Amino acid sequence: MVMQELRPLAALLATVLLVLLSGCSGSTTPPLTPTTYTAISAGGEHSCSIRSDGTVECWGDAEYGRADPPRGRFAAISAGGAHSCGIRHDETIECWGDSRFGQADPPRGRFTGIAASYGHSCGIRNHGTVECWGWDNFGQADPPRGRFAAISAGGAHSCGIRHDETIECWGDNKYGQADPPPGRFAAISAGGAHSCGIRHDETIECWGDNKYGQADPPRASATISSPTERAEYPDINLSPEDQAELAELSGGLVSGMTGEQTAHAVICNVALKQADSNMGVVFNLLLLVQQDFAASGVEPIGREWERYIDEEADYIMAIEAYERASVENPDVVHVGLSYAANLASARLIEALAEWSAAGAEVVESLRGPDESMAIGRMGLLAEQSEELVGVIAPCLEHPDD
Repeated sequence: MVMQELRPLAALLATVLLVLLSGCSGSTTPPLTPTTYTAISAGGEHSCSIRSDGTVECWGDAEYGRADPPRGRFAAISAGGAHSCGIRHDETIECWGDSRFGQADPPRGRFTGIAASYGHSCGIRNHGTVECWGWDNFGQADPPRGRFAAISAGGAHSCGIRHDETIECWGDNKYGQADPPPGRFAAISAGGAHSCGIRHDETIECWGDNKYGQADPPRASATISSPTERAEYPDINLSPEDQAELAELSGGLVSGMTGEQTAHAVICNVALKQADSNMGVVFNLLLLVQQDFAASGVEPIGREWERYIDEEADYIMAIEAYERASVENPDVVHVGLSYAANLASARLIEALAEWSAAGAEVVESLRGPDESMAIGRMGLLAEQSEELVGVIAPCLEHPDD
């Protein structure tokens, strides 16, 4: 069996929506000055991205103002047909561009997820419920009740992943695009008249209109069938350098990647990919909480905070080791180093959850103009990071051998 590279957890992932629209007027060009970005989304004749400083930059057709974003810092971005929406660092949504159907007129409140389409938009509130606005001729802006972890807005339908990891869709179902298959999924994307999702075995399944083969995804040449059976995962031969680095980074846990450890590497990788959708929100919340402490002149202290700092240093070391090896020897799949980076990611999330839970009492002593907001943010950080720990729990359960 062919073992695919297990990539370390990314800091932020963006959902890319492709919506084709006709018509063109003014346009802007893509950024030319060197900079770095954390998120990107492609919409109808325009694209938008989030710079590393949190500001938004858009380019392409500027009709309706779709490529003219507001000022300020954002944590998430989604480009629709002729409008765009983003989540600010205070978790409110702001949209710009065409709003003939009300698609750029978001409701008030705090959100953790956003999806913009042609005539409607949907967001996930911080307590997990979905709210949509805009064009609703097929019920695409009338979401079901319950809590969701991910959302995607299609042409005239929408889909989301519930907290039990099943998919539910609503809206136009002419081609079966709102009729998802059963089972557990880690990612979802709704298109014009079809939808696709990634299952937890990392295979893709699509449903809906298939006129051009868009609902017929490629099949992997090898699949992972049983992560609990040792025979399914032969040992991986690592370079001596990788083995030494891995043994150091993983606390001696792995020195040669046995079958059970390879199985755990796969399980850990899947768990962290599932957590990706909420990672950006959690660490943006952490940034805001740290700013709250700084504004009050209070330093985060305590055993839990010290552990977080230690785990953060280990995580940075693991990521740097993986990236260095990938640059120096790009033709080698550095499975061991990737596994170590994923383990460090999981421990970092666990440490953050412990500190935010313990720090909820400390933050009540903060003083400042935004005191109540700071307390609320800390409580939300504790809640969201604890949920992430539940998602990555399989990664924290180390194999015995």
